[in-house]
Amino acid sequence: MDALLQVSDITKSFPGVRALDGVSFELHAGEICTLAGENGAGKSTLLGILGGSLTPDQGWVAIGGVRRGEYSPRRALADGIVIAHQEPAVVPQLTVAQNILLGRSRAARRTAGPAIEGAIEDMARMGFPVDPGRRMARLSPAERHALTIARAFAFDARVIALDEPTTSMLEHNVEQVLTRVREMARERSLGVLFVSHKMPEVMSVSDSVIVLRDGRVVYRSRIAETSEQEIVRNMVGRAL
Repeated sequence: MDALLQVSDITKSFPGVRALDGVSFELHAGEICTLAGENGAGKSTLLGILGGSLTPDQGWVAIGGVRRGEYSPRRALADGIVIAHQEPAVVPQLTVAQNILLGRSRAARRTAGPAIEGAIEDMARMGFPVDPGRRMARLSPAERHALTIARAFAFDARVIALDEPTTSMLEHNVEQVLTRVREMARERSLGVLFVSHKMPEVMSVSDSVIVLRDGRVVYRSRIAETSEQEIVRNMVGRAL
C-alpha cells in the first residue's frame, strides 16, 4: 500500500546540537502512529519540518508520493499536513466558528459552512458540545484542546499530527476523545501522528509506534507486537 507520508533521511542541526539524524519512516491511510521519545529527542523539530516552519539540512518529505519542494506553513497546509500543537493556537476574542477558520484563505472561508458544522459535531462526539457562536475565551482548557483536534480534521487534511492532545482533559474525557480520533482517521483515510508521554493512551489509540532518542529512530513496531515496558526502555535507553 502506498504511503500517505514518507520521511526519508531527515537531518537537522542547530548550533551545538544535531536535533535529527537520518530519520526515516512512512505513514499510511487510516494509520495512527505514535511518535514517542523523551523531551529533547527531536519530536518537536520533526513536527516543525512537517509543518513547514523548519527546513531540513538533508533528506526529504513526500506527501502522496510527491516530494515537497518548499518548506513553509502555507505549503504544508496546501499539502494537507496539519499540526495540532500542544498549546492550542486560538484567539480568545473570536468565536468558536471563527477560530475553526483561522489560517484559511478567503475562498475557503466562503464555503466553510459544512466544515464548521462537521467540527462542531466532532467536538460533540468527543464529549464537548459547544455553540459555534460562543466566544473562545469562555471555553475551558479541555474544550480548547477538543476544538484544536476537531479543527485539524475539519478541512481536507491528509496527515494530522496531534501533539499531547489530551493534556488538559480529565481521564473520563480521554477515552471518548481517542475513540473519535480513531474513527475519524479510518472514516476519512487520514494518517495521524500521535505524540504523547501517556503510555495507556499510546497503547489504546495507536496502530504503530516509532521511538526517537537523541534525534534517531531507535525502535519501531506494530503496537500489537510491543508493550509499554519495551517502548519506555527504548525511549530512555535502559530498563526501568
